[in-house]
Amino acid sequence: MKIKFKPHGLKAIQSLFRTQRISIIHTPTQQGLINWKTMQPITPGAATVDALMYAPLRGWTLFPIALCRDQMGKRYIQFETVKVPDIYSSSQLGGIDERYLIEQPDGRKVSVMDFHVERFRASCNPRHVVDMAWLLVPNLVDIDERHMDALLDAVGAWELEKAA
Repeated sequence: MKIKFKPHGLKAIQSLFRTQRISIIHTPTQQGLINWKTMQPITPGAATVDALMYAPLRGWTLFPIALCRDQMGKRYIQFETVKVPDIYSSSQLGGIDERYLIEQPDGRKVSVMDFHVERFRASCNPRHVVDMAWLLVPNLVDIDERHMDALLDAVGAWELEKAA
C-alpha cells in the first residue's frame, strides 16, 4: 500500500505521535498501541494506523524486552534501547515492506525489528528467558527499567505465564 504524505503533514504526524506518546507494543498476550508514558491503551482510528504504518518518520526507538524468571522463581526483565535516527516507517522496520529485510548468515530474511529482538535474545540467559516482547516508539526516547516493568504489568505481559 502506498500512501503519500505532504511534508507539512509529516511534521504534524510526528508532532502528534510525540505529544500523545504513541507507541506500538507486542507482548506474548497482546499487541496494539499504547501511550508509553501513561501506560493507557490507545484505540486508533484508520488515519492514525495508516500514519503510523506508512508515514516515513525521523527517529525511532526499539526496545527488545526479555521476560525472565531466575532459578529462585523471581521474575525480572532485561531490555536494551536501539535508536534508529534515520527516516523509516514502521512497515519498513517491521518487515511489511520486503525491501528492508535483512539477510541472515543462514539465508533467512528477517525484519529490522526481528533482527534486533533475535540478537538481544541470544545475549540473554536462555535458562531464564520465559518469552520476548518489544516496544516501538516513533521518537528517540529513553525509558528506565522501573517504568518498563510497570508498562509490561499494565499490558498484562506476564498473564500468559500465569495461565500455563
